[in-house]
This record gives sequence, structure tokens and C-alpha cells, in this order.
Amino acid sequence: MIVDDWGRDPGVQRMRSIFGKAEEAQSGFLGDSALSPFDKRLKDWRRESLRSFEHYWGRAVQRGSDLSDEEVAALYVACLALVIQKSGVKIPSSYGLKDEKIIRLMETDPE
Repeated sequence: MIVDDWGRDPGVQRMRSIFGKAEEAQSGFLGDSALSPFDKRLKDWRRESLRSFEHYWGRAVQRGSDLSDEEVAALYVACLALVIQKSGVKIPSSYGLKDEKIIRLMETDPE
């Protein structure tokens, strides 16, 4: 019998939690924005937003900013919303940046 020690690692458990919350937040965003989850543009938007997300999350870690799992998920959705908006697609105003910690993180020293 194989034991999954990997799944017991607290770091792995946190990443699974973050990815789950990010998926949930992204699904809610797509539903609210009336974008189809099958929209062919999503692949490129996700790729670009992932680069921004990694940049900003890395910045938060470097600064010692302790983001909760929910804040990390909100950061990803904020990056995705900005990428989609920059492509000319109107997004719901409810997905504008609201969290002060994320706003400060994303507004300084742009990528």
C-alpha cells in the first residue's frame, strides 16, 4: 500500500486550498461576467493573468505581506479581470479592485 505523505505536507495542503479558492472565485467571476468557460480567448487571458499573478504574489511574499488563501484567490481574479478588461471586454464593476492590501500591491511599481 502506498502512503500519500505528500498530501500531508502543510505547504501542499495550503496550495490545494488556494487553488480551490481561486477556481471557485474564477468560476464566480466568469458567471457574473457572462463569459463562457469555453471562450477561446480564455486560454491566452489565463496565461497572461498567471504571469501577473505570480509577479504580484511573489512581490507580496518578498514584502512579508501575509495574504490569506482568500486574498490570494482574489489577487488571481483581479489579475484575470484586468487582463480581460485590457482586451476590451467589459467586466462587472463588482470585480474592480476593492481590497486595500491587493490595491497597494498592484498599484506600486507596475510590472
